[in-house]
Amino acid sequence: MSEREAPRPLPLQALLGICRSLGAATCGGPLSAAEQELLAAAPAAAVPTGWPAALRAGADPLGTAYLASREQSERRRWGAFYTPPELVGAMLRWTLAAQPELLVDAGCGSGRFAAAAVRANLAQAVLAVDLDPVACLLTRATLATLGATRATVRCHDFLALPRDWPAARTAFVGNPPYVRHHELSAATKARGRELATALGLPWSGLDGLHLHFWLQAAALARTGERICFVTSAEWLATRYGATLREGLAGPLGGRAVWQLAVTDAAFDDAMTTAVVACAERGQPAAELVWQTAVRLTADTDLASGPRRAVASLPAHSWQAVPAAPLGTVPVVAVGDYFRVSRGIATGHNAFFVLSPAAVAANGLQPWVRPVLTAARQLFSGALGDWRLLDPDPDLDLADPAHAALAAYLAAGAQRGVAEAYLCRHRRPWWRTRAATPAIVATYMARRPPAFRANAEGYAILNVFHGLHPTPPLTAAAVQQLTAWLNAHAAHFVGRTYQGGLRKIEPRELQATRLPAP
Repeated sequence: MSEREAPRPLPLQALLGICRSLGAATCGGPLSAAEQELLAAAPAAAVPTGWPAALRAGADPLGTAYLASREQSERRRWGAFYTPPELVGAMLRWTLAAQPELLVDAGCGSGRFAAAAVRANLAQAVLAVDLDPVACLLTRATLATLGATRATVRCHDFLALPRDWPAARTAFVGNPPYVRHHELSAATKARGRELATALGLPWSGLDGLHLHFWLQAAALARTGERICFVTSAEWLATRYGATLREGLAGPLGGRAVWQLAVTDAAFDDAMTTAVVACAERGQPAAELVWQTAVRLTADTDLASGPRRAVASLPAHSWQAVPAAPLGTVPVVAVGDYFRVSRGIATGHNAFFVLSPAAVAANGLQPWVRPVLTAARQLFSGALGDWRLLDPDPDLDLADPAHAALAAYLAAGAQRGVAEAYLCRHRRPWWRTRAATPAIVATYMARRPPAFRANAEGYAILNVFHGLHPTPPLTAAAVQQLTAWLNAHAAHFVGRTYQGGLRKIEPRELQATRLPAP
């Protein structure tokens, strides 16, 4: 069965019956009470033809059937997005190169890391840990099929896991459940703060569960023991991601950061780009193997590739750091030339953004200006002819010369536009006062940003960023710098999401470093 194949959904009881038939009850050590209860209600069931052979060959029909049978909302609650085999292979290759006596599969799901380690070496001792009792039974069934004799499965919270195994060289690998901070308990966050403080790291409480897995692994690991996790890439760019960034640059002992290509769907149904990070607990982290926009295969060597000095990585974000050094070419930040700001949020585009026909029908020609409204206008070059209502806020609306504007505003107030959130916080409510940037940049798209010199003086909505030169530049210089920005558009990364959606904030655009023009 192909890893990406969508299997026929099975009722949970039938799937558990298959696990029983495969030997889940007798592999991995004592069952938890929750596992016993599930198996007690699931009589042995016929194992589908080909499943044992598929499990031995490296597929995961149990896990894919389980995920296919769960509602997406339930998958998100558990953070259950199982790891594709190419990532499993690459991560295990690096982790097992240290020859650990015990491999801990943290948040094991259906046991893909533990099972792959056993397939590679039947004598490898593994400890698979997950809170989900169904997932633990899937793991037990897979390991039983493989004939694993040195496997332990614990239905347990990894964040509360004690290091109670005999002294042994241990390595930690896994795909922490994708759970955002809103779903974490106060006790979980308090424990995270405690662990971060013990490591001398900053704490914000806004990180998802992935950070807590990193901190717990660091607490369990001894000096020199390896940790390799695949997570959402959000910590590379966010302010709260400083905890993990500083951890990898310091006490966690970072060794490698591999940012996956934005078009690589690492996790089905999870709208996030992934990053694989490798660390050796407590070892100095003077430099990191640094790869961006990559597509991993099972044979990828995570220890090989271009390296970056940790001291060269910007504190505020690691997202926009290019894959390879820029060599001897002088490097500058976009902020050395421009201040970057968002376009205007009108609060009610249907009222403030008008077609030429609507402008003419309402007699508003004196109070409008051209405006860009959609990123596709920059990508296609077809700028459109939309107009933004942008009158001087000091106008005397009682003046008969402004009667058409006063009538339009009165009609808008009657329709409730004045009470829209942004409008009611402006004085007067219809004040827009949109800036005119020298260069316009797209803000979010499934491709690198596009830049366009704004000689025509377009206003921009908040789907764009405006670049304002510091100090002022000639029109010719603006054109040259626009060409420079477009030539290096691939360097502008920002935050990326599965499927290739890129979003770059003003600070991230301003901080991006490029070869000097």
